[in-house]
Amino acid sequence: MREPGAPVLECAASRCADPPVADPANPAALSAHLALCLTDILALIFPYLATDPVALFRSSHVCRAWRSIIMDSHAALLWPAAYHQLPGLQCNDPPFEGELSWQRYRWLTLAAAIRDPSDWQGIAQLGAQLAETSVPDEHLVRLEQVHAVREYVPVGEVVARCPHFLGVCDHAGAIEDEDDGPREPLVAVSESCVVFEAQMTGHLGELQTRSVLQVQPFSSSITAAGPPPHEPFLIHGSPDLVEEIDVDGALTASRDPFFKSTGVTASRWMWAQSASHIDLYPQLTANLRIRVTHADQLRILRTSCCDNWLVVLYRIPLDWSISLASDPDVPWRHEDNPVHVATPCILAVYDLRDVELPHVELDRCLRLDASDVGITQCAAVWVPYEHGLMHTIVDPDAAHPFAVTDPDPWAFDLDSHQPCRELFKVVLNEQGDDRIVGQRLVVITFDVSDPTASPTLVAWQPYGIIPNHTTYSGGEPYSFAESGTCCSFRMWRIFGRILIGSTREGICCPPIQFARDDSGLNCTAKIAPDLHAALTTVTRAGFFAISVLLRESLLRAFHFNDDWEHVLERYLAHLCGHDPVLAAQYDLRSAEVAYLRTHFSPGTNLATLSHLVRPTPLHALAHLPRLPRQGTWYRVVSMHWTRQDRLVVVSRASPVQTPVATSSTAEHTAMTRYGVRVEVWDVAGMCLVKRVELPRTTEFVLGSGVPNPAWGMVGDNVRGGPAPALASAPVQDLDDAADRNLLLPPWRGEGGAGGPWDDAWVLDVLAQSVDVRREDADDEDGAVRSVYSPGTVLHVVPTCVGIVVVRSLGPMRGAAVEMWRYGRPRASLEGGL
Repeated sequence: MREPGAPVLECAASRCADPPVADPANPAALSAHLALCLTDILALIFPYLATDPVALFRSSHVCRAWRSIIMDSHAALLWPAAYHQLPGLQCNDPPFEGELSWQRYRWLTLAAAIRDPSDWQGIAQLGAQLAETSVPDEHLVRLEQVHAVREYVPVGEVVARCPHFLGVCDHAGAIEDEDDGPREPLVAVSESCVVFEAQMTGHLGELQTRSVLQVQPFSSSITAAGPPPHEPFLIHGSPDLVEEIDVDGALTASRDPFFKSTGVTASRWMWAQSASHIDLYPQLTANLRIRVTHADQLRILRTSCCDNWLVVLYRIPLDWSISLASDPDVPWRHEDNPVHVATPCILAVYDLRDVELPHVELDRCLRLDASDVGITQCAAVWVPYEHGLMHTIVDPDAAHPFAVTDPDPWAFDLDSHQPCRELFKVVLNEQGDDRIVGQRLVVITFDVSDPTASPTLVAWQPYGIIPNHTTYSGGEPYSFAESGTCCSFRMWRIFGRILIGSTREGICCPPIQFARDDSGLNCTAKIAPDLHAALTTVTRAGFFAISVLLRESLLRAFHFNDDWEHVLERYLAHLCGHDPVLAAQYDLRSAEVAYLRTHFSPGTNLATLSHLVRPTPLHALAHLPRLPRQGTWYRVVSMHWTRQDRLVVVSRASPVQTPVATSSTAEHTAMTRYGVRVEVWDVAGMCLVKRVELPRTTEFVLGSGVPNPAWGMVGDNVRGGPAPALASAPVQDLDDAADRNLLLPPWRGEGGAGGPWDDAWVLDVLAQSVDVRREDADDEDGAVRSVYSPGTVLHVVPTCVGIVVVRSLGPMRGAAVEMWRYGRPRASLEGGL
């Protein structure tokens, strides 16, 4: 208790203004305690709150003086300490940014401590609610009871119903394609619609046509009585004449009516790629189609499209490659085999920024060429690879997703690249052979800062990946630089300047590794004139020259010389400059120099040109930690960068893993597999934020002679009493398709007569496509079908606004699309959170 007459000690930190000057006439107002600096005392106390960033943040709201200490004067000490004490942190100093400001530390700390628990809680709820709808031992259910044992119960916002979405689950990839081996179902999902391959009764194998796509716009009012604002529509393929080489080595022409890929951009376009053309459709309408083709009708290998740019990878004319292999003037090395050498491709860029769309009446359908609306090919360049095509835009105002401050391994003067340019980057990686996949890639950079000018090629950078260090499953240290890598990269994705590679199945390699590409970032960077001329001369003679120039460094498979076990070890040693013998094999021979001089200007330094196209070592700067294995290996199928430092990754069980459970009868085989895994990662800290395991999926595969199961039936529901009785009707067949089990029962429930299976505008087209495919395949056997019970998760895609989940409604009944949104955007906190 304070004694009477004792001086009153006031806390200077609780007053807003400066403390008043003591009055010498009043001795009681003087105190030795005023000599103490309470600001420094509080600054010594606040670090004890660094273990709880939420408490530290709340303390900044007690008074303005406390806020000044925590958010300003002593923030450079408090927030780095708080960040380094975050639980689960794998990377205390983000490797992509080097030295961080305390404002950045504060942002990272508050995002992890305050935003993450609320922003990603919905994903955990998604997994829990889907698990409630699953059925234990579903593989033991009789086929006629598939609908009786489970009902479809929506767990998210139902944004679309797709009666003809009867595709296979994500884990199935055994459907062989003409050129690409195993392929996935054609499905593309955006924030506004879904594009998928329309099918009948879930057929697999040769009867999966890939010649009809259906576009289903999303709507938040699909459960209401009124119709959705946008009706679905079909995109039908047209036959393309494509060149092929027969068994005798002669050129032949064949007709290919099938789609190869499809996609939806953020807000402007839907597109569908066929063998030699791309059709663009403005969202979300079907009465205007813009066709993009090469002037020489070249075959299209890959396509990447966004709102403003279209990137197309073309295959060269086949007679060029035949002539290259047989021309006696082309120098080949001793015992060379052209089979071990890849063929360069043509990368074309189309500018979609100034497209002028005409007005089209709703009852009309207008078909236009690309030139009619102002779409022209604005750039073309040679590239060595044809896999993993993806492009991105690097924002000049904020070098997304990270600032450029790390001086190594890409050192440069920070002031020399100001002001930043808007860059357009394209990445491709090699396919390789056997396990050697994705070890080399090339990044092509265009300057697109001027909206009135064509893109300018400023960098053409090949890389050789040096993976991050890791350990064997037993914990023994393992050095990639010394012993090579055991696992290849299945795919590479680029977000801004950040390259993300996902590895194949293995026991030692980290599943996701990060690297950074800074090529072309400097405002003075430009490509060597001779190299620019060689890369942009897209002619027959240019193809011969670029094939010889790139053959040893990029096109040829690794020089393993029968030393298969140490091929990657030697290659990585070569990248690091430790194997001069291997490096000598990449030097141009005299015959090659003499040949190239006939294609380049007399003053060209071919030795320098040869070194410019050799892979530059690109170190993986970080990797996500491998979490303990739980039952099976997972492989990444899609990823999305969101909330600046958060990466949403969707993985599925490896197809080489055996099913969890199986059951077989005379009519069908049921297989239960692990469900999809959704993970949210803090990329700055390389730590896991949230992981959700979706329920297991059970697939019922019907034999060729088994009739389709009825979609509506009366029976007992093991999870909630008797199933609702649905009106029955005799089964109808479509034309002469009864022998192929294309049985289409009419839908007489949920809204009266008719229903989605009476839409002849879809069924007639599908039936014709099946007939065409059947004639080409000359298959006399019946179709093998795959069906799922109601509620089974068929497809999962991360988007900007949330997770899109496609769930089955049952055999011959289609699917429902649900949107599970991330946490709602919040007002910015201190420091730009």
